[in-house]
Amino acid sequence: MRENLFVQALEDFFSKEQIAVIQKKKVGICGAGGLGSNAAVNLVRSGFCHFVIADFDNVSPGNLNRQFFFYNQIGEKKVEALRENLFTINPDLDISVFDGKITKDNINDVFDSCDVVIEACDSVDSKQLIAETFLNKDKILVSVSGIAGTGNADDIIIQRLRENFFLIGDGKSEAGILPPLSPRVQVAAAKQADIVLEQTLYPKRAVNNFDWGLYGITAEKFSGGRNNLSVVQEMIDAGIRVIQYREKEKSQQEKYRECIQIRNLCKKAGVCFIVNDDPAIARLVDADGVHVGQDDLPVAEVRKIIGYNKIVGLSTHSPEQARQALSQRPDYIGAGPLFQTSTKDDVCDPVGLEYLEYVVRNIPLPFVAIGGIKKHNIHEVVQRGAKNISLVTEITGAVNIKMMIKELKMIIDSVKK
Repeated sequence: MRENLFVQALEDFFSKEQIAVIQKKKVGICGAGGLGSNAAVNLVRSGFCHFVIADFDNVSPGNLNRQFFFYNQIGEKKVEALRENLFTINPDLDISVFDGKITKDNINDVFDSCDVVIEACDSVDSKQLIAETFLNKDKILVSVSGIAGTGNADDIIIQRLRENFFLIGDGKSEAGILPPLSPRVQVAAAKQADIVLEQTLYPKRAVNNFDWGLYGITAEKFSGGRNNLSVVQEMIDAGIRVIQYREKEKSQQEKYRECIQIRNLCKKAGVCFIVNDDPAIARLVDADGVHVGQDDLPVAEVRKIIGYNKIVGLSTHSPEQARQALSQRPDYIGAGPLFQTSTKDDVCDPVGLEYLEYVVRNIPLPFVAIGGIKKHNIHEVVQRGAKNISLVTEITGAVNIKMMIKELKMIIDSVKK
């Protein structure tokens, strides 16, 4: 059997296990123009080898300014020309092509076998059809809106609008009003491919539903003389499924030692373990993730430290910060403080239940409601749609932690009914 030198060279960049995962994925690309053709190139160069590519058009001279075609291919079917070009990168690709328009009658037949669908269409109707067809299916969907013109390439951002749906663009630069030009088209296509690669290599963040319920946070200062280890054990025994270690006043050595112990407790019980503010410690103890504040490192930099398969949470205190979080792409946000709280010395003023309502209505990210939530007001938080709720001192300071957690769960269940 002939050696594939391209695939062999990929081992300089990926492990053999990663290559195997990449090569199992099947990617559907709807539209073989500027976005679709360039996204395909990036994916092939990243090791993907199974594709379904759909388009109805022929290569024209006006395509050559931004699409992955060449002068001698003018007049050829785009799907055939693109397949030919991709084979020049990796001759062992598996590429199925559909030469025709995608309609509601054939879309499932064309893309049903795909794990990922890249929307790379010009037509608004086609974009809508793809979204309506795949939003509620078990596929990653990557779409684009607003990439025309030139300049301000940093405005082309990635937003995660649903667990499986990513939207790329600035949301305003419409083709037809502004010309589609290669630099911004290339940026958007590269980001489409990058999302597919990221979600293939690091699926943990993609599949975690963040439906934790009560979100436990340590606060030894308010724990009635008990140490963090005993409080965490009681929380775990009472059914808490996520623990965040938050101790602002302890030394790095103390935090490191405690995090190792708590990590072991959580791992044994299958509980998610998050470290507050400190990605270095989180990485050292192999925590499941990190939670950072507005003044801490940006989410992208945190991921570089702890690894791209780890969870990153981000505190938000206003609608503006919540909207900005969409471009930073944390896995979840903290929403609060909803009420007056004294747990943290540097806490901002309460943002109120109005902010919680805003997040529920407008921010398509999992969130944890936090700040001043007590047994007497938790029903107001649940009524407004919060699924994950943190009551720091109400739990850590309770005389009987297990009983407190049981009572809080009963309140939550009664409101949901």
